[in-house]
Amino acid sequence: MDLKLRGSVVMIVGATAGIGAATARLLVAEGARLALVARREAELNRICRELMAAGGDVLALPGDASVGGALDAARRGGRRRAHQRARAAP
Repeated sequence: MDLKLRGSVVMIVGATAGIGAATARLLVAEGARLALVARREAELNRICRELMAAGGDVLALPGDASVGGALDAARRGGRRRAHQRARAAP
C-alpha cells in the first residue's frame, strides 16, 4: 500500500497501545516520520525502540493530552528536538 506519506511528519497521541500503536507501525512502514505522544514513558520508549529497529524516524514526547496545553508543549518540544538533531547531523 502506498499512502504517499514518505517524509511526512505525523503526531500520534496515545501511541503506546491499541489503535495508536498499530497506526504508528503502519505509518513507519509507509515512510512517515513520527512524533509519538503518550503518558506512559516506559511504554512510549518501548514502542519507539521497536519502530526505530524497523527503520522508523521516531521522536518520543511524553505527555498527557488530557491536560490543557500539553499537546502544544509536546509540539514545541518536538520541534526543538528536531532542530537539535538536525544541527548534530553530519
